[in-house]
Order: sequence, then structure tokens, then C-alpha cells
Amino acid sequence: KQCIRRCTEAVVSTQSTGKMVACEIKRWGTTGLEVENGMCVLARNVMNQYIFLILWWALATMILINIINVIAGVINVFFIQGSYQQMLGKTFVSHKTEYKKVYESIGASGRIMLTMLMNNCSPICFERIMDKICAELVENHAQSGKRK
Repeated sequence: KQCIRRCTEAVVSTQSTGKMVACEIKRWGTTGLEVENGMCVLARNVMNQYIFLILWWALATMILINIINVIAGVINVFFIQGSYQQMLGKTFVSHKTEYKKVYESIGASGRIMLTMLMNNCSPICFERIMDKICAELVENHAQSGKRK
């Protein structure tokens, strides 16, 4: 028997990519032409649906991980004592009272900048930067106190 299949685009489901469509199947046989109506499964759309589902869950997971990471970063910036101890531990910088005073007084944006420097510089370079920043800030603070 020879079978000719023609699928129409009448989508039965309400989804944007239908899995099933109405089909008209014509068969040639000993009795002549037989026409049957039925439902056909579109395998490509079924696979696309599962791929989309997997990618959607992966995207949702990545968004959740990023939100948690941002919240942890914000908490780290505003938790002064813990982030100061983290800075000392990561850069192997010795504790100096000037460092702590500057770190506490520079505000959240300054702590963000120091955290970026801490993560992207070598410990020796970071210690030199901290020595220079602390010396200048202490000097400026002393000069502004004399002007008043």
C-alpha cells in the first residue's frame, strides 16, 4: 500500500507551539482512495518543548544564584567588622589602627572600591595603596581640623 500524508496547520492545543495537529491521511489500496482524519504528533515541537523547559529552569536557577550573590555582597559591604577582617585575611595586611579608622569612615562606596582593589591586586600592592590612602586621609583630616 502506498500512503500519502498531508498535515494541516490546525493546532489543537492552546500552546504557542502545538504538539498535535489534525491530519488527513490518504491511502491508495485495492478499493481505491481512502481518506482518514486523525491526529499527528509533531516530534520536533515535542523536543523543542523539552529543550525550552530545561533552558528555562537553567535560567531561573542562574537568576536565583545571582540574586543570592548580590544580597551576600551587599551584606558584606554593610557588615563593616566582618568585611574588614576579610580584607586583612585575604591580603595578609597587618592590622593597623589607621586602616581600621579609614575603613570604617569611608562609607559603603569606599568599601566597595577597596574590595575591588583587594580582589584585583597583589597583597603587596594593596598594602602600599592602603599605606598611601591612609596617610593622605589622616593628613587631610588633620588639616581640616586645624582650619576650624
